[in-house]
Amino acid sequence: MKAVIYDRYGGPEVLQMAEVAEPVAARDELVVRVRAASINPLDWKLRTGQMGLLAGRKFPKRSGFDVAGIVESCGPDVTGLKPGDEVFGGTHPLDAHRGTFAEKCLTRAGLLALKPAGLSFVDAAASPCAGLSALQSLRHCKVGAGKRVLVIGATGGLGIFAVPLAKRLGAHVTAVCSSHGVGLVQQLGADVVIDRGQENPLAPGPAYDAILDLAAVHSFGACRHRLGPRGYYLNTMPGPGTIWSQCWTTLFSAKKARAFMLKPSSAGFRELGELMISGGLRPKVARVFPFTAEAVREMHRLSQDGHVLGKLVLERQ
Repeated sequence: MKAVIYDRYGGPEVLQMAEVAEPVAARDELVVRVRAASINPLDWKLRTGQMGLLAGRKFPKRSGFDVAGIVESCGPDVTGLKPGDEVFGGTHPLDAHRGTFAEKCLTRAGLLALKPAGLSFVDAAASPCAGLSALQSLRHCKVGAGKRVLVIGATGGLGIFAVPLAKRLGAHVTAVCSSHGVGLVQQLGADVVIDRGQENPLAPGPAYDAILDLAAVHSFGACRHRLGPRGYYLNTMPGPGTIWSQCWTTLFSAKKARAFMLKPSSAGFRELGELMISGGLRPKVARVFPFTAEAVREMHRLSQDGHVLGKLVLERQ
């Protein structure tokens, strides 16, 4: 079968289409025929080697975490899913042989949920990592009715879920984006929109109960003065500084820093699917690409440049 692989760390040019062995499900695994897959910052961070300590130097590696498709086969220990089921979810991002930019991918039942019937494969593939990360981030920061929330990076993959989800929870949302994203953020329901090119979102002003730095552009120290007495700062792409701040604030401060890491699960994806069907929540798909190496390279370039409004999705017929 065909899959996009890379045999060294580097730029998008290292991504190549290759013939690889057909996946075979172990006892607790499934093989999914990929219908759509989307890209996340994690994908290009792995490709560039920024997460090399975790990913290791075993090559070739594959790309892609999010997936929507049809179960082709199941291991004998898999329950709750069967061949022919339409599913969405993910694979383990650090496993070199499980990428979703492929004709088929290998994953576990605990990382999949049934795709709601009213959800397209493209919308389903655009949702797992970003949607569940947004939901878990808001809960991590105890966002609820009456809370004031600042969302930095509101037009990125997580932001397009975080803004409407925060509104659904009853929060007052201030969203930060570039000038060409203002209209989209208004459509998402933000109460206040800050054009980062015209205004400093961290200038002195009212306190926030939570600051979600989804673009990872500000440190806890830079945001601390805008947090309320028991406010939360959360970074979804944490480095050593955020991890240190989390340790320090856990012990010594009422204001908390949090280094967020997604905890994917079938239960989480099921809840996300229900929200998208019953609550009108939908991803904003910026562009759909064909299954070619050139298209995947372009998806990596655009995601890494960081100027895309919404999600980039690969679709296979």
